Amino acid sequence: MTSGLSRPALCIGLGLLVACAEAPNLNVTATAWPEANRLFTQDPLWIGGDGAYWCDLGLNSAGEGRVLGLFVDSLIAKDVAGDPGRSYFIRNSIAMQSGYDPSAAWMAFLWGQTDGRAGSYFAEVDKQWFWPEPCAVIS
Repeated sequence: MTSGLSRPALCIGLGLLVACAEAPNLNVTATAWPEANRLFTQDPLWIGGDGAYWCDLGLNSAGEGRVLGLFVDSLIAKDVAGDPGRSYFIRNSIAMQSGYDPSAAWMAFLWGQTDGRAGSYFAEVDKQWFWPEPCAVIS
């Protein structure tokens, strides 16, 4: 026995039901964290990136924690003034953080070069680009 609803109609109906559901009250609060913010302003050329993913790489030989940051779309300034209006838009960039404590850690941002301009760290191939996704360390 089958119902009179097609699968697409059922999916649309369920989607509308979920969309109309009342959102929970999430009383979210935030607190400034200047030490963590400092990590992201150490390089005057790296303005920012979205789609951030973080991967704990464990301890280095000096016992410091290492963390790999993967960013999707990123802005790289053309000069140290850091003017977002004068920047390169690239598909991805990465960061290497040394140390887990933001008040003592440092972070280096990395991206590629294309024809003397900032380019994606994971370079485009045949007009196709790469967006990083979550990572895992397998040991």
